[in-house]
Amino acid sequence: MNLQRLLAGFLLLAPILGSCGAASTFPTSGPCPSATAEPTRFPGRPPAGDSEYRPALFAGIDQLTKLTADFKSRWPGNGFSRDTAFRTDFATYVDRSVCIAQGMLVQTPRAAADASFVEAFDSAVRAFTDGEVHARDGVKSRNVTVYRDWVANVDGLLNSIRETFRQFPQQPFSPTPRRTPAN
Repeated sequence: MNLQRLLAGFLLLAPILGSCGAASTFPTSGPCPSATAEPTRFPGRPPAGDSEYRPALFAGIDQLTKLTADFKSRWPGNGFSRDTAFRTDFATYVDRSVCIAQGMLVQTPRAAADASFVEAFDSAVRAFTDGEVHARDGVKSRNVTVYRDWVANVDGLLNSIRETFRQFPQQPFSPTPRRTPAN
């Protein structure tokens, strides 16, 4: 008789126990919307004598900053939320930020670009991307410590990108001669 009660109890609890840790609603990371995801550029032409490289990097930094600030305003503080919406929102945020960062990395610097700048900038962007992916994995596994580390470090990683961008070598100004109207 005790065996029957034990078996009946197990059958009642099996669906509950089986659902623990099962089928997560956490979205899978997919490819960026286009093969060469690029940050949206500001309207107008790039500064005289400059390629589209510098404005594209600037636009990417601006987008990353706004995207991060937007996420943090929707989920303020450093507390991890067990809410499914939080986890989904964070995954979407990371996926978008990684696509923007990848778009920055595929930009082609002008021929005269300083190789040390390009290397330092790419390194700063990769460090940001690595931090984002690590945090996404942490949120997926509900690792509160990894998320809190992200909160503590994301602004520093963005600042590293900004500071490196400020080191962008400036081209000397060479005005284009104006045409004078023919009389």
